[in-house]
Amino acid sequence: MDEALLQSEYNYEINKCVLVQGDIHSVWAYVIDITDNRDEIEFDGFICSRGTLIDDSNEIEAYINHDQGYAPPLLSEYKNEYSIINDLVENDIKIDWKDNIVRILIKGTEYLKMDLDTKISYAKGISKSGAYGIPLKE
Repeated sequence: MDEALLQSEYNYEINKCVLVQGDIHSVWAYVIDITDNRDEIEFDGFICSRGTLIDDSNEIEAYINHDQGYAPPLLSEYKNEYSIINDLVENDIKIDWKDNIVRILIKGTEYLKMDLDTKISYAKGISKSGAYGIPLKE
């Protein structure tokens, strides 16, 4: 469970990269502008927790390790039945990129939809809209 996860896909026609990155707390996807090696994150999306939930938003900063790149864990108030995946491995993650829509599939199920036009993320693993994105509806 503590292994780092990493998947990426590049689209050189539009100079963007989608990076799925996970640490011991959570898994996120990032859309990165790679124009002229800029490597700037345009927006991100929450995919799932790896078991870590926190109750107070003031605790988030303690989990973010800027040297190791730990992303924020999930606040309990956003949790739903899809939020936690304890046994996730890299082979479970698939990036499906068609035009301006990126879908992240976990074990064949769509967990995140990222709209490159609006820069909005829709996540299956959250119960309400907020800092983690907008809930993904079936």
